[in-house]
Amino acid sequence: MVPFPSNPDETICDGSQPDAVKTSPHPLNAAVAMSILILPVMLAGWVLSFSPFEDLVSRDGKPFLADFICFYIAGECVSENEVDRLYDDDWAHDRSRQLVPELSEGMNLPYRYPPLFAAIASPLSWVSFPVACLLFLGLQLGCIIGAGLWWRRETPDLQHLSRRTLLFACIGFPLTMESLMGGQLSPFTLLILSSTILLLRRNKSIAAGAVLGLVMLKPNVALLFILGALLRYPKALVGLMLSGCVMLGVTLFTTGTQTLKTYIQLGTELASRPWQTGAPVLKVHGLQPYLEMIVGQHSKLVTLLLGVTCVLTTVYFWRKKKLSSGDGFSLLLIINALFGMYVPIYDLLLLLPVLFLQANELSRRQSTTTGHLWRLTTRESLPAFALLITMGPHLSQAFMVTTGAQLYSLVLLMAVAWSGIRAIRQGESTTDQSTSLSLQSQ
Repeated sequence: MVPFPSNPDETICDGSQPDAVKTSPHPLNAAVAMSILILPVMLAGWVLSFSPFEDLVSRDGKPFLADFICFYIAGECVSENEVDRLYDDDWAHDRSRQLVPELSEGMNLPYRYPPLFAAIASPLSWVSFPVACLLFLGLQLGCIIGAGLWWRRETPDLQHLSRRTLLFACIGFPLTMESLMGGQLSPFTLLILSSTILLLRRNKSIAAGAVLGLVMLKPNVALLFILGALLRYPKALVGLMLSGCVMLGVTLFTTGTQTLKTYIQLGTELASRPWQTGAPVLKVHGLQPYLEMIVGQHSKLVTLLLGVTCVLTTVYFWRKKKLSSGDGFSLLLIINALFGMYVPIYDLLLLLPVLFLQANELSRRQSTTTGHLWRLTTRESLPAFALLITMGPHLSQAFMVTTGAQLYSLVLLMAVAWSGIRAIRQGESTTDQSTSLSLQSQ
């Protein structure tokens, strides 16, 4: 069964469909089918990695939902009123060993998130660690399902998909599986940014800003997106400030002032030195590693400045009506992924809305005539672009294992740059043709 059937409204007078419609599959078909096919493969590989199922540790020493262990321990600190241990790496190391004795040495992860998230995670520490893992996995899946269903409701072009097909595709999306298996917060961030975009597209800026404020639970993951959204929709700043004040109050009430000061100090140090959590280099994407080879220790600052420049340029053309809403948000998400100071593979899950936005853009352009110059994708290029986002990160990791080169971010950057060059050329060609016709008529 074709995930995206042809539009039933496009028929000729005798009720049959023209050949062009019959043979024109939806541009997201390949990505949807690939995700659904990959789901059982990745799921089976993940489950079998814990064989012979004697504990919660895989064969390579990783715990079930790898990073969740640091959230569980942080929640214990708040539940047991020992917040002074929240950022104590030695205590976290010993406690990790108590929870999972067979844990690999490199998987003793220190807690580096805001103290408020530890307070939010504290109810999970009221149950045993295995039960807490299952509850957290359920919350992750809930965020993915919620985001997928909301996109389907707000995006007419996705309504050709049944709910079941869409949800299987969203869960089977390789970057989703990466986030689930790693016990990451990326599904929560996906729901937050998706909600923000959909609310902004409804002109509910204050509500969108309030939702966007929740991303401060993991602020480094979406700094450039936040900047672009606030510059394009200034009213969202009101909601963001309200949300921030509430979160600050809850933080001070639950964990105290000193814990917040410690977090700010650690965050400042982390931004100025290499990442030291033992994350494999092959899982790090973005352009920062390339810039580090050029400018050395200043690479993070240079990467951030380049990202800010790209955001400002995007917002400028967006305000000049050279960018549609869908293309504007798509570019902000891509810029955020390319120019983040630290971009692990699971945070690339935030590129999933780009596919939904671009599918909606193609559908909208078929029914309206716009003067926008930028075209991130066309009906011919979207299938390849969708597969680049779907399969690209993991293929790039496999390529790096054999060659030492991480190419995904460069390929994505070139794809976006080529789209811009092509759009400019098409705009110039259209202008020249209009001028020629005007002269001929005169």
